[in-house]
Amino acid sequence: TNGMAVKCAGNWTQTGTFTPATFLVTFDGTTAQSIDRESTSDFYSVTIANTSAVVTYLDNSLDTFNTAGTVTVNANASFTIQDTFDPTTLTLANTATLRLEGAVTDMGATFTVNQSTVVYAGTVSVNQTLHTQESDAGAISYYKLTVANTGTSTATTSPTTGTLTVTNALRIEDDGVLAVDSTYDNDATLTMVGNARLHLRGAITDDASELGTAVTPGSGTIYYEDDANQYK
Repeated sequence: TNGMAVKCAGNWTQTGTFTPATFLVTFDGTTAQSIDRESTSDFYSVTIANTSAVVTYLDNSLDTFNTAGTVTVNANASFTIQDTFDPTTLTLANTATLRLEGAVTDMGATFTVNQSTVVYAGTVSVNQTLHTQESDAGAISYYKLTVANTGTSTATTSPTTGTLTVTNALRIEDDGVLAVDSTYDNDATLTMVGNARLHLRGAITDDASELGTAVTPGSGTIYYEDDANQYK
């Protein structure tokens, strides 16, 4: 029935058809939870309310994680998505963590960031689009942004006409690669771990502190690739 709610405190394993109507499915367990959907039917709205352990949406070649309603990650909750991510409306509460390990189609037509952490962690050879705009072209301003891709994977900003804006902390993990094809406007700290790489291919704002309010470069490498619009 439309408007009804389902709560799941364990794992969600689905091999048949799930007709979501306008159901809200809430994952509120107290141990690690997995969502394994071997079908093409979608959720309508999903809330991650487990504050004790990570909820993981498993990779499935038959499915993409998309919703017609809202994806909400509550305060102190963590949601990892190993599949392609394509939400309609996305809300992250303060202290929520969203980790994206698969392809990222977009971050929704409405993305409420609050004081959350978003981790782009493409695995092996999954190149990810790091979105700087909502699907309706509204600007995205990340609070805490981490790039933790592995293997030959790269996180590349899109669109090139947008601006990568971070307001609290930008972190690139060891061997992580962030390619900023858009304008770079980091009003936050920048931490590069180990062999992290940052490619700056667009304009850089705020010449006095263009890389961040405080920079910990580690042994990483920064590439300036747009001589006309960048300070060095």
